[in-house]
Amino acid sequence: MTKNLLTLVSLTLAGLAATGSATARPSRRQADSDFFFTEYDIARPDSSNGFETCSDDDCENGKWRGLEDDEGGADICGSFSASEVGYRIAGDDSSNVRYKCNDTVQPLIVHYTENNFEMGVFWIHTISQTWDNTPSTRKRDFTPLTFQNRVISAFNSECRPNLPLAITVTDASGVTQTVNGTDDISTPVPDALPASVRIDIDGGDSFADMVIPGPEKVLIQFGGDNSEANCFDGLQLAIADLS
Repeated sequence: MTKNLLTLVSLTLAGLAATGSATARPSRRQADSDFFFTEYDIARPDSSNGFETCSDDDCENGKWRGLEDDEGGADICGSFSASEVGYRIAGDDSSNVRYKCNDTVQPLIVHYTENNFEMGVFWIHTISQTWDNTPSTRKRDFTPLTFQNRVISAFNSECRPNLPLAITVTDASGVTQTVNGTDDISTPVPDALPASVRIDIDGGDSFADMVIPGPEKVLIQFGGDNSEANCFDGLQLAIADLS
Protein backbone atom coordinates (compact mmCIF):
# COMPACT_ATOMS: atom_id res chain seq x y z
CA MET A 1 0.00 0.00 0.00
CA THR A 2 1.48 3.33 -1.03
CA LYS A 3 0.50 6.40 0.91
CA ASN A 4 1.39 9.91 -0.25
CA LEU A 5 1.01 12.66 2.33
CA LEU A 6 0.60 16.26 1.21
CA THR A 7 0.90 18.90 3.88
CA LEU A 8 0.51 22.65 3.63
CA VAL A 9 1.54 24.87 6.50
CA SER A 10 0.91 28.58 6.70
CA LEU A 11 1.60 31.32 9.21
CA THR A 12 -0.63 34.37 8.76
CA LEU A 13 0.12 37.66 10.48
CA ALA A 14 -2.50 40.38 10.02
CA GLY A 15 -0.59 43.59 10.55
CA LEU A 16 2.77 43.75 12.24
CA ALA A 17 4.67 46.25 14.30
CA ALA A 18 7.52 46.56 16.75
CA THR A 19 9.63 49.18 18.47
CA GLY A 20 13.39 48.83 18.54
CA SER A 21 16.35 48.49 16.23
CA ALA A 22 15.58 47.33 12.72
CA THR A 23 18.65 45.08 12.89
CA ALA A 24 17.74 43.27 16.12
CA ARG A 25 17.85 39.47 15.92
CA PRO A 26 15.44 37.11 17.72
CA SER A 27 17.74 36.56 20.70
CA ARG A 28 15.38 37.29 23.59
CA ARG A 29 13.20 34.66 25.27
CA GLN A 30 14.44 31.91 22.97
CA ALA A 31 12.45 29.26 24.85
CA ASP A 32 9.27 31.38 24.92
CA SER A 33 7.06 33.02 22.34
CA ASP A 34 4.46 35.72 22.01
CA PHE A 35 1.03 34.18 21.49
CA PHE A 36 0.12 32.55 18.18
CA PHE A 37 -2.64 30.18 17.08
CA THR A 38 -1.69 26.60 16.20
CA GLU A 39 -3.88 24.40 14.02
CA TYR A 40 -3.24 21.09 12.27
CA ASP A 41 -6.16 20.25 9.97
CA ILE A 42 -6.38 16.66 8.75
CA ALA A 43 -8.47 16.11 5.62
CA ARG A 44 -10.84 13.14 5.45
CA PRO A 45 -10.16 10.45 2.82
CA ASP A 46 -11.31 11.36 -0.69
CA SER A 47 -14.17 8.86 -0.43
CA SER A 48 -16.02 7.82 2.73
CA ASN A 49 -17.02 4.54 1.10
CA GLY A 50 -15.28 1.80 3.05
CA PHE A 51 -13.28 4.06 5.39
CA GLU A 52 -13.22 4.18 9.18
CA THR A 53 -11.95 6.78 11.65
CA CYS A 54 -11.00 7.07 15.32
CA SER A 55 -9.93 9.78 17.76
CA ASP A 56 -8.11 10.02 21.10
CA ASP A 57 -8.63 6.98 23.38
CA ASP A 58 -10.59 5.10 20.71
CA CYS A 59 -7.46 5.09 18.54
CA GLU A 60 -5.37 3.78 21.41
CA ASN A 61 -7.95 1.05 22.14
CA GLY A 62 -8.41 0.01 18.52
CA LYS A 63 -12.02 1.20 18.38
CA TRP A 64 -12.89 2.34 14.84
CA ARG A 65 -16.20 3.57 13.46
CA GLY A 66 -17.53 4.07 9.96
CA LEU A 67 -16.86 7.45 8.34
CA GLU A 68 -20.12 9.23 7.55
CA ASP A 69 -20.77 10.61 4.05
CA ASP A 70 -21.26 14.17 5.31
CA GLU A 71 -18.48 14.08 7.92
CA GLY A 72 -15.72 16.65 7.52
CA GLY A 73 -12.07 16.39 8.38
CA ALA A 74 -10.50 16.62 11.83
CA ASP A 75 -7.92 18.74 13.61
CA ILE A 76 -5.46 18.09 16.40
CA CYS A 77 -3.18 20.04 18.73
CA GLY A 78 -5.65 22.91 19.20
CA SER A 79 -7.12 24.08 22.50
CA PHE A 80 -10.43 22.32 21.85
CA SER A 81 -9.42 19.62 19.37
CA ALA A 82 -8.46 15.97 19.59
CA SER A 83 -4.93 14.88 20.49
CA GLU A 84 -5.00 11.91 18.10
CA VAL A 85 -6.92 11.13 14.88
CA GLY A 86 -6.79 8.12 12.58
CA TYR A 87 -8.20 6.83 9.29
CA ARG A 88 -8.11 3.38 7.69
CA ILE A 89 -9.78 1.22 5.06
CA ALA A 90 -12.63 -0.56 6.84
CA GLY A 91 -11.43 -3.68 8.64
CA ASP A 92 -7.82 -3.39 7.41
CA ASP A 93 -5.59 -2.29 10.27
CA SER A 94 -2.51 -2.48 8.04
CA SER A 95 -3.95 0.52 6.18
CA ASN A 96 -4.33 2.75 9.21
CA VAL A 97 -2.75 6.21 9.33
CA ARG A 98 -2.75 7.85 12.74
CA TYR A 99 -1.75 11.38 13.69
CA LYS A 100 -0.80 12.23 17.26
CA CYS A 101 0.04 15.55 18.90
CA ASN A 102 3.39 15.98 20.65
CA ASP A 103 2.79 18.83 23.10
CA THR A 104 6.45 18.95 24.15
CA VAL A 105 7.42 20.54 20.81
CA GLN A 106 7.55 24.32 20.24
CA PRO A 107 7.21 24.65 16.43
CA LEU A 108 7.62 28.44 16.29
CA ILE A 109 8.97 31.30 18.37
CA VAL A 110 7.72 34.77 17.48
CA HIS A 111 8.29 38.16 19.14
CA TYR A 112 6.47 41.34 18.21
CA THR A 113 5.03 44.56 19.58
CA GLU A 114 2.33 46.79 18.10
CA ASN A 115 2.92 50.21 16.64
CA ASN A 116 1.24 51.14 13.34
CA PHE A 117 0.10 47.58 12.65
CA GLU A 118 -1.64 44.89 14.71
CA MET A 119 -0.69 41.27 14.34
CA GLY A 120 -2.41 37.90 14.67
CA VAL A 121 -0.19 34.86 14.16
CA PHE A 122 -1.58 31.56 12.83
CA TRP A 123 0.57 28.44 12.47
CA ILE A 124 -1.78 26.43 10.27
CA HIS A 125 -1.23 23.02 8.65
CA THR A 126 -3.45 21.13 6.21
CA ILE A 127 -2.65 17.42 5.91
CA SER A 128 -4.11 14.94 3.42
CA GLN A 129 -3.50 11.23 2.84
CA THR A 130 -4.26 8.92 -0.07
CA TRP A 131 -4.54 5.13 -0.22
CA ASP A 132 -4.19 2.64 -3.06
CA ASN A 133 -5.77 -0.82 -3.22
CA THR A 134 -2.65 -2.89 -2.52
CA PRO A 135 -2.29 -3.88 1.15
CA SER A 136 1.11 -4.06 2.82
CA THR A 137 2.44 -6.00 5.81
CA ARG A 138 5.05 -3.36 6.68
CA LYS A 139 4.56 -0.95 9.55
CA ARG A 140 6.08 2.30 10.80
CA ASP A 141 5.56 3.44 14.37
CA PHE A 142 4.99 7.06 15.37
CA THR A 143 7.66 9.37 13.97
CA PRO A 144 7.75 13.17 13.58
CA LEU A 145 6.04 14.57 10.52
CA THR A 146 8.64 16.11 8.20
CA PHE A 147 8.22 19.05 5.83
CA GLN A 148 9.96 19.94 2.58
CA ASN A 149 9.64 22.67 -0.09
CA ARG A 150 8.80 25.30 2.48
CA VAL A 151 8.12 28.93 1.64
CA ILE A 152 7.98 32.13 3.70
CA SER A 153 5.81 34.84 2.16
CA ALA A 154 4.74 38.34 3.12
CA PHE A 155 1.95 40.22 1.41
CA ASN A 156 0.13 43.50 1.79
CA SER A 157 -3.51 42.71 2.62
CA GLU A 158 -5.00 46.07 3.58
CA CYS A 159 -2.31 48.77 3.54
CA ARG A 160 -1.50 51.42 0.98
CA PRO A 161 -0.17 50.07 -2.34
CA ASN A 162 3.57 49.65 -2.99
CA LEU A 163 4.34 48.90 0.65
CA PRO A 164 8.07 48.04 1.02
CA LEU A 165 8.68 44.59 2.50
CA ALA A 166 11.79 42.56 3.30
CA ILE A 167 12.37 39.00 4.51
CA THR A 168 15.75 37.98 5.92
CA VAL A 169 16.40 34.30 6.74
CA THR A 170 19.49 32.94 8.49
CA ASP A 171 19.93 29.16 8.63
CA ALA A 172 21.71 27.00 11.21
CA SER A 173 25.05 27.28 9.41
CA GLY A 174 24.91 31.09 9.39
CA VAL A 175 24.00 31.54 5.73
CA THR A 176 21.77 34.60 5.31
CA GLN A 177 19.48 35.44 2.41
CA THR A 178 17.33 38.56 2.02
CA VAL A 179 14.52 39.26 -0.42
CA ASN A 180 13.09 42.75 -0.93
CA GLY A 181 10.01 43.94 -2.76
CA THR A 182 6.61 45.55 -2.43
CA ASP A 183 3.22 44.15 -1.42
CA ASP A 184 3.92 40.43 -2.05
CA ILE A 185 7.29 38.67 -1.61
CA SER A 186 8.46 35.15 -0.72
CA THR A 187 11.58 33.11 -0.09
CA PRO A 188 12.29 29.42 0.71
CA VAL A 189 12.69 28.14 4.25
CA PRO A 190 16.23 26.74 4.49
CA ASP A 191 16.85 23.04 5.05
CA ALA A 192 19.37 23.74 7.84
CA LEU A 193 17.26 24.41 10.94
CA PRO A 194 16.86 26.10 13.35
CA ALA A 195 16.50 29.26 11.29
CA SER A 196 15.78 32.86 12.24
CA VAL A 197 13.37 34.95 10.20
CA ARG A 198 13.19 38.72 10.14
CA ILE A 199 10.30 40.49 8.39
CA ASP A 200 10.61 44.26 7.96
CA ILE A 201 7.73 46.51 6.92
CA ASP A 202 8.26 49.93 5.39
CA GLY A 203 12.02 50.02 5.90
CA GLY A 204 11.93 48.56 9.42
CA ASP A 205 9.29 50.90 10.83
CA SER A 206 7.50 47.72 11.90
CA PHE A 207 8.96 44.22 12.05
CA ALA A 208 8.76 40.75 13.55
CA ASP A 209 11.47 38.32 14.62
CA MET A 210 10.80 34.58 14.45
CA VAL A 211 12.69 31.35 15.04
CA ILE A 212 11.76 28.10 13.31
CA PRO A 213 13.32 25.40 15.54
CA GLY A 214 12.56 22.56 13.11
CA PRO A 215 10.45 19.86 14.78
CA GLU A 216 6.67 19.93 14.37
CA LYS A 217 3.99 18.95 16.90
CA VAL A 218 2.52 16.11 14.82
CA LEU A 219 3.66 12.49 14.88
CA ILE A 220 2.48 10.09 12.16
CA GLN A 221 2.12 6.30 12.16
CA PHE A 222 1.58 4.04 9.16
CA GLY A 223 -0.11 0.75 10.04
CA GLY A 224 1.23 -1.12 7.06
CA ASP A 225 3.44 1.03 4.85
CA ASN A 226 6.75 2.65 5.73
CA SER A 227 7.03 4.74 2.55
CA GLU A 228 8.15 8.31 3.12
CA ALA A 229 5.57 11.05 3.50
CA ASN A 230 5.69 14.06 1.18
CA CYS A 231 5.01 17.19 3.19
CA PHE A 232 5.03 20.91 2.46
CA ASP A 233 5.35 23.86 4.81
CA GLY A 234 5.24 27.64 4.63
CA LEU A 235 5.09 30.86 6.58
CA GLN A 236 2.69 33.56 5.42
CA LEU A 237 2.54 37.16 6.58
CA ALA A 238 -0.51 39.35 5.91
CA ILE A 239 -0.18 43.03 6.85
CA ALA A 240 -3.01 45.37 7.89
CA ASP A 241 -2.58 49.09 8.60
CA LEU A 242 -4.14 50.41 11.81
CA SER A 243 -4.02 54.05 10.79
